[in-house]
Formats: sequence, structure tokens, C-alpha cells
Amino acid sequence: MDEPASESVEPNHGMNTPSTTGSEEENALSGESLELIQRLLRVESTWNGPIPPPAALAAFEQVQPGLADRITRMAENEQSHRHSTQRRALLIEGVRTIGGMASALVITLFSLAVAAYLIVNGHPWPGSLFGGGTLVTVVALFLATDRTKDHPEPRAKKRRK
Repeated sequence: MDEPASESVEPNHGMNTPSTTGSEEENALSGESLELIQRLLRVESTWNGPIPPPAALAAFEQVQPGLADRITRMAENEQSHRHSTQRRALLIEGVRTIGGMASALVITLFSLAVAAYLIVNGHPWPGSLFGGGTLVTVVALFLATDRTKDHPEPRAKKRRK
């Protein structure tokens, strides 16, 4: 007499194991999943800088003749504009610096002339205080300016709202 074969069932412990024999419904479902994955999959490429890499430029040229040249010209025009803006900003900053120095020189010389006038006309104490205060202020400003050149302060961080 044949005894029925006993099947031993191992516990799965909550793990899904792939089935080697699946029904057609399961295969169709996996086919739909594969199609969905293929539709969701996309390739994205990025580049840094104003001009795309040569392969992208060639692709742009194939889409519309002359587009690669337009992109290159646009990048060159942008660089030219940026250079002229920076040049203008440096010129303005130089004029402001020289103007500030000239103004400081005029104010210092005027203050020392007033101090000398006071001393010569019989007011030694006010003239000395006025002249001394002027010299101390000028020396303090030069020392403070020299100190900030050696150790520039970090730029303030912009807060994002």
C-alpha cells in the first residue's frame, strides 16, 4: 500500500519568496509592472556652465539648425555683459575710494588749520584740544582701516523665510 507522501512546510517568518510557478494572472501583473516602470524611467542630464557639452550641442543642432551657434553666441554675450558690469563696478568703487580719501584729507587739513588759528590767536587750550582730537581721530581711522584689511569680517548670512 502506498502511503501518502508527507509534505514538510517550513515557516516563512513574514518573508516573501519568489514563486517559480506562477499563474498567468501573476505574469500579466508583473508585465504591467514592468511596463509602468519603463514609462516612469527617464534619463536626465545636467551640466554646469553656460555652454552644454558637445554631444548636447550636436543634438540641439539636429533639432534646429543654427541653435548651437545661437546658444554659443548667447553665452559669449552674457560673459561680455558680466565683464563690462564688473569693470564699471570696479571703476565706481575706485572713484568712491579716492573721493573718500580726498574728503578726509580736506576735513583733516581744515581742522588742523582751525586748531593752528586758535593757538596763534591766544587760545592754546581749545586749539590744542581741537588739533589733538583731529590727529587722534585720523590715526584711529587709519589703524581701524589697516586692521580690517588684515582680517575682513565674514559676510552676513542671508536669512531664508
